[in-house]
Amino acid sequence: MNYLVSTSNEYDLENYTKVDSLQAVIEADANSIILLHSFQEDSYKASLMLSNLYSTKGVNKFIYINNSPYEDVRVLIDSFKGVVEEDESLLEDEDEIAGLVEILKEDSLEIAIGETENQNSPFNVLTEFVSKLSEGDESLNDPLYLDVVNRALTSVNRDMKLQEERISLMGKGVIETYNNTTKTINNLQVKAEEMKNKLLEIEHDKKYSGASRNRASNLSFYPPIIYTGNIPLIVFKEMSACRYLTSMVLAYKNHLETIKNKRVRLIVVSGKQELTKRRYEGFFELTLQSMKSEYAITKDVAFTTTPLRDMMLEMTKKSDEVILILDRTYEKDPIFTNKAKVIHCVTSIGELRKYNLKSEESIISIRGLKNSLMRLTHIDRYPEGVENRLDRYEKTFYESFNRIDEFVGITR
Repeated sequence: MNYLVSTSNEYDLENYTKVDSLQAVIEADANSIILLHSFQEDSYKASLMLSNLYSTKGVNKFIYINNSPYEDVRVLIDSFKGVVEEDESLLEDEDEIAGLVEILKEDSLEIAIGETENQNSPFNVLTEFVSKLSEGDESLNDPLYLDVVNRALTSVNRDMKLQEERISLMGKGVIETYNNTTKTINNLQVKAEEMKNKLLEIEHDKKYSGASRNRASNLSFYPPIIYTGNIPLIVFKEMSACRYLTSMVLAYKNHLETIKNKRVRLIVVSGKQELTKRRYEGFFELTLQSMKSEYAITKDVAFTTTPLRDMMLEMTKKSDEVILILDRTYEKDPIFTNKAKVIHCVTSIGELRKYNLKSEESIISIRGLKNSLMRLTHIDRYPEGVENRLDRYEKTFYESFNRIDEFVGITR
Protein backbone atom coordinates (compact mmCIF):
# COMPACT_ATOMS: atom_id res chain seq x y z
CA MET A 1 0.00 0.00 0.00
CA ASN A 2 1.24 3.50 -0.91
CA TYR A 3 0.83 6.40 1.53
CA LEU A 4 0.57 10.18 1.26
CA VAL A 5 1.45 11.68 4.66
CA SER A 6 0.13 15.26 4.88
CA THR A 7 -1.70 17.40 7.42
CA SER A 8 -3.00 19.65 4.61
CA ASN A 9 -6.44 19.27 3.03
CA GLU A 10 -5.18 20.66 -0.30
CA TYR A 11 -3.53 17.50 -1.56
CA ASP A 12 -5.07 14.15 -2.47
CA LEU A 13 -3.51 11.65 -4.88
CA GLU A 14 -4.99 8.61 -6.61
CA ASN A 15 -3.55 5.24 -5.52
CA TYR A 16 -2.22 6.80 -2.28
CA THR A 17 -3.82 6.34 1.13
CA LYS A 18 -3.79 9.72 2.82
CA VAL A 19 -2.85 9.95 6.51
CA ASP A 20 -1.76 12.88 8.67
CA SER A 21 0.86 11.10 10.78
CA LEU A 22 3.58 8.52 10.33
CA GLN A 23 2.04 6.52 13.13
CA ALA A 24 -0.87 5.78 10.78
CA VAL A 25 1.45 4.15 8.22
CA ILE A 26 0.63 0.58 9.26
CA GLU A 27 0.31 -1.64 6.19
CA ALA A 28 3.54 -0.60 4.45
CA ASP A 29 6.02 -3.13 3.08
CA ALA A 30 9.04 -3.33 0.72
CA ASN A 31 6.82 -2.50 -2.28
CA SER A 32 5.20 0.56 -0.70
CA ILE A 33 5.90 4.16 -1.70
CA ILE A 34 5.79 6.65 1.17
CA LEU A 35 5.15 10.21 -0.06
CA LEU A 36 5.86 12.67 2.75
CA HIS A 37 4.57 16.23 2.83
CA SER A 38 3.83 17.16 6.46
CA PHE A 39 3.09 15.16 9.58
CA GLN A 40 1.97 15.57 13.17
CA GLU A 41 5.24 14.25 14.60
CA ASP A 42 8.22 16.50 15.27
CA SER A 43 11.40 15.95 13.25
CA TYR A 44 13.04 13.79 15.92
CA LYS A 45 10.09 11.41 16.33
CA ALA A 46 9.50 11.35 12.57
CA SER A 47 13.13 10.30 12.00
CA LEU A 48 12.76 7.43 14.48
CA MET A 49 9.55 6.18 12.87
CA LEU A 50 11.00 6.38 9.34
CA SER A 51 14.07 4.45 10.48
CA ASN A 52 11.77 1.81 11.98
CA LEU A 53 9.82 1.46 8.70
CA TYR A 54 13.09 1.03 6.83
CA SER A 55 14.69 -1.49 9.20
CA THR A 56 11.71 -3.61 10.30
CA LYS A 57 9.30 -3.52 7.35
CA GLY A 58 11.82 -3.13 4.53
CA VAL A 59 10.29 0.11 3.26
CA ASN A 60 12.92 1.79 1.05
CA LYS A 61 10.96 4.05 -1.31
CA PHE A 62 10.53 7.52 0.18
CA ILE A 63 9.66 10.84 -1.47
CA TYR A 64 9.76 14.01 0.65
CA ILE A 65 8.17 17.17 -0.82
CA ASN A 66 8.10 20.34 1.29
CA ASN A 67 9.04 23.98 0.74
CA SER A 68 10.91 23.95 4.06
CA PRO A 69 11.84 20.34 4.83
CA TYR A 70 13.19 19.28 8.22
CA GLU A 71 16.96 19.01 7.81
CA ASP A 72 17.34 15.78 9.81
CA VAL A 73 14.45 14.15 7.89
CA ARG A 74 16.02 15.28 4.61
CA VAL A 75 19.36 13.73 5.57
CA LEU A 76 17.62 10.49 6.56
CA ILE A 77 15.69 10.29 3.26
CA ASP A 78 18.93 10.94 1.36
CA SER A 79 20.58 8.07 3.24
CA PHE A 80 17.71 5.80 2.12
CA LYS A 81 18.42 6.88 -1.49
CA GLY A 82 15.04 8.60 -1.53
CA VAL A 83 13.93 11.75 -3.36
CA VAL A 84 13.71 15.20 -1.70
CA GLU A 85 12.09 18.19 -3.46
CA GLU A 86 11.51 21.72 -2.10
CA ASP A 87 8.55 22.54 -4.34
CA GLU A 88 5.07 21.75 -2.98
CA SER A 89 3.45 22.60 -6.31
CA LEU A 90 4.60 19.15 -7.48
CA LEU A 91 1.87 17.67 -5.26
CA GLU A 92 -0.75 19.26 -7.52
CA ASP A 93 0.44 17.37 -10.62
CA GLU A 94 0.13 13.57 -10.60
CA ASP A 95 2.35 13.31 -13.69
CA GLU A 96 5.16 15.01 -11.77
CA ILE A 97 4.66 12.56 -8.91
CA ALA A 98 4.75 9.65 -11.37
CA GLY A 99 8.06 10.99 -12.72
CA LEU A 100 9.54 11.14 -9.21
CA VAL A 101 8.37 7.56 -8.59
CA GLU A 102 10.20 6.41 -11.75
CA ILE A 103 13.40 8.09 -10.54
CA LEU A 104 12.92 6.39 -7.18
CA LYS A 105 12.45 2.97 -8.80
CA GLU A 106 15.56 3.39 -10.97
CA ASP A 107 17.62 4.22 -7.87
CA SER A 108 16.12 1.25 -6.02
CA LEU A 109 16.97 -1.04 -8.95
CA GLU A 110 20.62 0.09 -8.86
CA ILE A 111 20.73 -0.58 -5.11
CA ALA A 112 19.13 -4.01 -5.57
CA ILE A 113 21.62 -4.98 -8.30
CA GLY A 114 24.50 -3.91 -6.09
CA GLU A 115 23.12 -5.92 -3.17
CA THR A 116 22.66 -9.00 -5.39
CA GLU A 117 26.24 -8.81 -6.60
CA ASN A 118 27.48 -8.67 -3.02
CA GLN A 119 25.08 -11.28 -1.63
CA ASN A 120 27.56 -14.16 -1.87
CA SER A 121 30.69 -12.10 -1.32
CA PRO A 122 33.46 -13.41 0.99
CA PHE A 123 32.57 -10.71 3.49
CA ASN A 124 29.00 -12.01 3.75
CA VAL A 125 30.34 -15.56 4.31
CA LEU A 126 32.45 -14.31 7.21
CA THR A 127 29.52 -12.34 8.63
CA GLU A 128 27.38 -15.47 8.50
CA PHE A 129 30.18 -17.45 10.19
CA VAL A 130 30.34 -14.97 13.08
CA SER A 131 26.56 -15.17 13.51
CA LYS A 132 26.62 -18.97 13.56
CA LEU A 133 29.50 -18.94 16.04
CA SER A 134 27.53 -16.77 18.45
CA GLU A 135 24.50 -19.07 18.09
CA GLY A 136 26.50 -22.32 18.39
CA ASP A 137 25.24 -23.58 15.02
CA GLU A 138 26.00 -27.27 14.27
CA SER A 139 27.29 -26.50 10.76
CA LEU A 140 30.48 -25.22 12.38
CA ASN A 141 31.49 -28.86 12.78
CA ASP A 142 31.28 -29.45 9.01
CA PRO A 143 34.84 -29.46 7.50
CA LEU A 144 33.47 -28.45 4.10
CA TYR A 145 31.78 -25.38 5.57
CA LEU A 146 34.94 -24.42 7.46
CA ASP A 147 36.91 -24.77 4.22
CA VAL A 148 34.51 -22.32 2.55
CA VAL A 149 35.01 -19.90 5.45
CA ASN A 150 38.81 -20.19 5.21
CA ARG A 151 38.69 -19.53 1.48
CA ALA A 152 36.51 -16.48 2.13
CA LEU A 153 38.96 -15.24 4.77
CA THR A 154 41.88 -15.66 2.34
CA SER A 155 39.93 -13.77 -0.33
CA VAL A 156 39.12 -10.90 2.05
CA ASN A 157 42.77 -10.65 3.15
CA ARG A 158 43.88 -10.59 -0.48
CA ASP A 159 41.36 -7.85 -1.34
CA MET A 160 42.44 -5.80 1.69
CA LYS A 161 46.09 -6.11 0.71
CA LEU A 162 45.31 -5.05 -2.86
CA GLN A 163 43.31 -2.10 -1.54
CA GLU A 164 46.18 -1.06 0.75
CA GLU A 165 48.60 -1.24 -2.18
CA ARG A 166 46.26 0.88 -4.31
CA ILE A 167 45.93 3.46 -1.54
CA SER A 168 49.71 3.49 -1.06
CA LEU A 169 50.30 3.98 -4.78
CA MET A 170 47.66 6.71 -4.92
CA GLY A 171 49.26 8.42 -1.92
CA LYS A 172 52.72 8.27 -3.49
CA GLY A 173 51.30 9.56 -6.75
CA VAL A 174 49.53 12.45 -5.04
CA ILE A 175 52.63 13.39 -3.01
CA GLU A 176 54.89 13.18 -6.07
CA THR A 177 52.46 15.27 -8.11
CA TYR A 178 52.21 17.82 -5.28
CA ASN A 179 56.00 18.05 -4.94
CA ASN A 180 56.46 18.41 -8.70
CA THR A 181 53.72 21.04 -8.89
CA THR A 182 55.16 22.99 -5.95
CA LYS A 183 58.64 22.84 -7.46
CA THR A 184 57.33 24.05 -10.82
CA ILE A 185 55.38 26.92 -9.22
CA ASN A 186 58.43 27.98 -7.19
CA ASN A 187 60.61 27.88 -10.30
CA LEU A 188 58.06 29.97 -12.20
CA GLN A 189 57.99 32.51 -9.35
CA VAL A 190 61.79 32.72 -9.36
CA LYS A 191 61.86 33.11 -13.15
CA ALA A 192 59.14 35.76 -13.00
CA GLU A 193 61.09 37.69 -10.35
CA GLU A 194 64.28 37.41 -12.41
CA MET A 195 62.44 38.61 -15.52
CA LYS A 196 60.92 41.51 -13.59
CA ASN A 197 64.34 42.52 -12.25
CA LYS A 198 65.88 42.22 -15.73
CA LEU A 199 63.21 44.49 -17.19
CA LEU A 200 63.84 46.98 -14.39
CA GLU A 201 67.56 46.94 -15.16
CA ILE A 202 66.93 47.48 -18.89
CA GLU A 203 64.59 50.38 -18.17
CA HIS A 204 67.04 51.72 -15.59
CA ASP A 205 70.04 51.51 -17.97
CA LYS A 206 68.05 53.20 -20.71
CA LYS A 207 67.08 56.02 -18.36
CA TYR A 208 70.61 56.72 -17.13
CA SER A 209 72.67 55.95 -20.23
CA GLY A 210 72.32 59.54 -21.48
CA ALA A 211 73.30 61.00 -18.14
CA SER A 212 76.28 58.67 -17.98
CA ARG A 213 77.55 59.82 -21.38
CA ASN A 214 77.05 63.49 -20.52
CA ARG A 215 79.04 63.07 -17.31
CA ALA A 216 81.74 60.76 -18.60
CA SER A 217 84.36 63.10 -17.20
CA ASN A 218 82.70 63.28 -13.78
CA LEU A 219 84.05 60.37 -11.71
CA SER A 220 81.60 61.16 -8.91
CA PHE A 221 78.55 60.08 -10.91
CA TYR A 222 77.20 56.60 -10.18
CA PRO A 223 73.77 55.60 -11.48
CA PRO A 224 71.24 54.26 -8.96
CA ILE A 225 71.38 50.56 -8.11
CA ILE A 226 68.26 48.39 -8.34
CA TYR A 227 67.77 46.60 -5.02
CA THR A 228 65.65 43.43 -5.14
CA GLY A 229 66.63 41.81 -1.83
CA ASN A 230 64.35 40.94 1.07
CA ILE A 231 66.41 42.50 3.88
CA PRO A 232 65.07 45.98 4.81
CA LEU A 233 67.35 48.55 3.15
CA ILE A 234 66.86 52.17 4.22
CA VAL A 235 68.48 55.04 2.31
CA PHE A 236 68.88 58.39 4.06
CA LYS A 237 69.25 60.63 0.99
CA GLU A 238 70.84 64.01 1.80
CA MET A 239 69.41 66.60 -0.62
CA SER A 240 71.56 69.41 0.81
CA ALA A 241 74.15 69.62 3.57
CA CYS A 242 72.40 68.64 6.83
CA ARG A 243 74.22 69.24 10.10
CA TYR A 244 74.25 66.38 12.61
CA LEU A 245 72.99 63.90 9.97
CA THR A 246 75.85 61.40 10.39
CA SER A 247 75.46 61.45 14.18
CA MET A 248 71.71 60.98 13.84
CA VAL A 249 72.07 57.95 11.53
CA LEU A 250 74.65 56.40 13.87
CA ALA A 251 72.24 56.96 16.75
CA TYR A 252 69.40 55.38 14.76
CA LYS A 253 71.64 52.38 14.06
CA ASN A 254 72.20 52.07 17.81
CA HIS A 255 68.42 52.34 18.35
CA LEU A 256 67.79 49.39 16.00
CA GLU A 257 70.48 47.33 17.71
CA THR A 258 69.55 48.03 21.33
CA ILE A 259 65.79 48.62 21.21
CA LYS A 260 64.80 46.43 18.23
CA ASN A 261 67.56 43.85 18.75
CA LYS A 262 68.59 43.86 15.06
CA ARG A 263 71.90 43.18 13.32
CA VAL A 264 72.53 46.41 11.42
CA ARG A 265 75.08 47.48 8.79
CA LEU A 266 75.69 51.13 7.92
CA ILE A 267 77.40 52.27 4.72
CA VAL A 268 78.08 55.96 4.14
CA VAL A 269 78.36 56.96 0.46
CA SER A 270 80.05 60.29 -0.10
CA GLY A 271 82.05 62.36 -2.59
CA LYS A 272 85.84 62.21 -3.01
CA GLN A 273 86.75 65.32 -1.03
CA GLU A 274 89.68 65.35 1.36
CA LEU A 275 87.29 66.48 4.08
CA THR A 276 85.45 63.17 3.69
CA LYS A 277 88.61 61.22 4.48
CA ARG A 278 89.03 63.16 7.71
CA ARG A 279 85.32 63.05 8.66
CA TYR A 280 85.09 59.25 8.35
CA GLU A 281 88.64 58.49 9.41
CA GLY A 282 87.55 55.92 11.98
CA PHE A 283 85.26 54.08 9.53
CA PHE A 284 86.23 51.05 7.46
CA GLU A 285 86.80 52.23 3.87
CA LEU A 286 84.96 50.04 1.38
CA THR A 287 86.67 49.54 -1.99
CA LEU A 288 86.88 46.78 -4.61
CA GLN A 289 89.99 45.51 -2.85
CA SER A 290 88.87 45.83 0.77
CA MET A 291 85.45 44.24 0.14
CA LYS A 292 87.23 40.87 -0.11
CA SER A 293 88.80 41.18 3.33
CA GLU A 294 87.38 39.88 6.60
CA TYR A 295 86.78 43.47 7.73
CA ALA A 296 84.04 43.74 5.12
CA ILE A 297 82.16 41.20 7.24
CA THR A 298 83.19 42.15 10.77
CA LYS A 299 83.05 45.95 10.43
CA ASP A 300 79.38 46.99 10.48
CA VAL A 301 80.11 50.68 9.77
CA ALA A 302 81.85 51.62 6.52
CA PHE A 303 82.16 54.44 4.03
CA THR A 304 82.90 54.53 0.32
CA THR A 305 83.46 57.12 -2.37
CA THR A 306 83.08 54.56 -5.18
CA PRO A 307 79.61 52.99 -4.86
CA LEU A 308 80.01 50.49 -7.70
CA ARG A 309 76.97 48.34 -8.38
CA ASP A 310 78.47 44.87 -7.83
CA MET A 311 80.35 45.95 -4.74
CA MET A 312 77.32 47.57 -3.12
CA LEU A 313 75.02 44.64 -3.92
CA GLU A 314 77.59 42.22 -2.48
CA MET A 315 77.47 44.15 0.81
CA THR A 316 73.69 43.63 0.98
CA LYS A 317 74.17 39.83 1.03
CA LYS A 318 75.81 39.58 4.45
CA SER A 319 74.08 38.21 7.56
CA ASP A 320 72.48 41.54 8.48
CA GLU A 321 68.84 42.11 9.39
CA VAL A 322 68.73 45.80 8.43
CA ILE A 323 70.96 47.82 6.07
CA LEU A 324 71.31 51.60 6.42
CA ILE A 325 72.73 53.73 3.61
CA LEU A 326 73.67 57.36 4.25
CA ASP A 327 73.73 58.79 0.73
CA ARG A 328 75.69 62.08 0.72
CA THR A 329 76.29 62.19 -3.05
CA TYR A 330 75.26 65.22 -5.10
CA GLU A 331 72.75 63.47 -7.35
CA LYS A 332 69.03 63.93 -6.70
CA ASP A 333 68.34 60.22 -7.18
CA PRO A 334 69.16 57.90 -4.27
CA ILE A 335 71.98 55.37 -4.68
CA PHE A 336 69.47 52.47 -4.26
CA THR A 337 66.00 52.22 -5.83
CA ASN A 338 63.16 49.69 -6.29
CA LYS A 339 62.69 47.81 -2.96
CA ALA A 340 64.83 50.26 -0.98
CA LYS A 341 62.97 52.56 1.43
CA VAL A 342 64.14 56.15 0.86
CA ILE A 343 64.00 58.94 3.45
CA HIS A 344 64.97 62.36 2.07
CA CYS A 345 66.85 64.81 4.29
CA VAL A 346 66.28 68.49 3.48
CA THR A 347 67.10 71.89 4.96
CA SER A 348 64.40 74.14 3.45
CA ILE A 349 60.77 74.22 2.40
CA GLY A 350 62.00 75.18 -1.07
CA GLU A 351 63.70 71.79 -1.40
CA LEU A 352 60.48 70.02 -0.46
CA ARG A 353 58.70 71.88 -3.25
CA LYS A 354 61.55 71.57 -5.76
CA TYR A 355 61.77 67.79 -5.46
CA ASN A 356 58.05 67.30 -4.77
CA LEU A 357 58.70 65.66 -1.38
CA LYS A 358 56.28 65.08 1.48
CA SER A 359 57.39 66.58 4.79
CA GLU A 360 55.84 63.68 6.76
CA GLU A 361 58.15 61.31 4.86
CA SER A 362 61.29 63.44 5.23
CA ILE A 363 63.88 64.37 7.83
CA ILE A 364 64.15 68.14 8.05
CA SER A 365 66.12 70.84 9.85
CA ILE A 366 63.49 73.55 9.35
CA ARG A 367 62.21 75.55 12.29
CA GLY A 368 58.46 75.84 12.67
CA LEU A 369 57.58 72.89 10.39
CA LYS A 370 56.15 70.27 12.74
CA ASN A 371 54.61 67.82 10.28
CA SER A 372 57.71 65.76 9.49
CA LEU A 373 59.16 62.30 10.04
CA MET A 374 61.90 63.85 12.16
CA ARG A 375 63.49 67.25 12.77
CA LEU A 376 67.27 67.48 13.24
CA THR A 377 68.02 69.82 16.12
CA HIS A 378 71.06 70.91 18.09
CA ILE A 379 71.59 68.98 21.33
CA ASP A 380 72.55 71.27 24.20
CA ARG A 381 75.34 70.19 26.55
CA TYR A 382 76.53 67.49 24.18
CA PRO A 383 78.02 64.83 26.48
CA GLU A 384 81.48 63.33 26.32
CA GLY A 385 81.94 59.68 25.34
CA VAL A 386 80.27 57.68 22.59
CA GLU A 387 77.94 55.72 24.89
CA ASN A 388 76.71 58.87 26.61
CA ARG A 389 76.08 60.58 23.28
CA LEU A 390 74.13 57.62 21.90
CA ASP A 391 72.07 57.49 25.07
CA ARG A 392 71.29 61.23 24.80
CA TYR A 393 70.25 60.80 21.14
CA GLU A 394 67.96 57.89 22.04
CA LYS A 395 66.24 59.90 24.77
CA THR A 396 65.98 63.06 22.64
CA PHE A 397 64.76 61.42 19.42
CA TYR A 398 62.98 58.33 20.80
CA GLU A 399 59.58 59.25 19.30
CA SER A 400 61.17 60.25 15.98
CA PHE A 401 63.08 56.96 15.77
CA ASN A 402 59.83 55.07 16.41
CA ARG A 403 58.15 57.01 13.58
CA ILE A 404 61.00 56.01 11.26
CA ASP A 405 60.61 52.38 12.38
CA GLU A 406 56.94 52.46 11.50
CA PHE A 407 57.56 54.25 8.19
CA VAL A 408 60.10 51.67 6.98
CA GLY A 409 58.14 48.70 8.34
CA ILE A 410 60.34 47.65 11.27
CA THR A 411 57.64 47.05 13.87
CA ARG A 412 59.44 44.62 16.16
